[in-house]
Amino acid sequence: MRILLIEDHPIVKDACRLLLAERPDVTILEASTGAAGERLCAAENPDIVVLDLHLPDGSGLDVLRRLRTEDGGRRVIVFSMYEEPSFVWRAMDAGAMGYVTKSDHPDALLEAIRRVHSGERYLGAIAARQVAFSNMRGGTHPKLSAREREVLNLLADGLSISRIAERLSVSYRTSASLVAQLRTKLDLPSTAALIRHAVETARQ
Repeated sequence: MRILLIEDHPIVKDACRLLLAERPDVTILEASTGAAGERLCAAENPDIVVLDLHLPDGSGLDVLRRLRTEDGGRRVIVFSMYEEPSFVWRAMDAGAMGYVTKSDHPDALLEAIRRVHSGERYLGAIAARQVAFSNMRGGTHPKLSAREREVLNLLADGLSISRIAERLSVSYRTSASLVAQLRTKLDLPSTAALIRHAVETARQ
């Protein structure tokens, strides 16, 4: 089995190498950027791609979509620090067959590889728990209005709440309310998490 790891953090890459070394049938290919990963994927046609969402040259979600567009049968496991349900939903919608967080037990990645290689879908324990809790609270896959998407894009561009108010020609209170509504709708714990989500997913 050939696995392509698209990940830019050396410590994470080293840990993955050690973990996958337990599988003598596995050959590891590596790329540190989305662009390099896409090129290597096209050239080597790996059995599974393990993909980080935060890459130095852009969003891993964009890479995921392009990989799936080029090959609808491409088997991709997202391996990310992001635990919020909104990231899990978007990754699975984009075509990921598995989602494992970097806080999961290391065995979760091995299990994800085994299950996805056999054609199954897999969520690590943390992602599954976060999605389940969100559903218990009445959460569903969030569909954003045009105004909410506009606010998300402005946050991704680095605008503060006051600057967003100026751009939208609304009061500061209205702008703050829109941001708070987005946090609730996306089930994110803080404004910082919302901004992080915006940077990863805006304009997609």
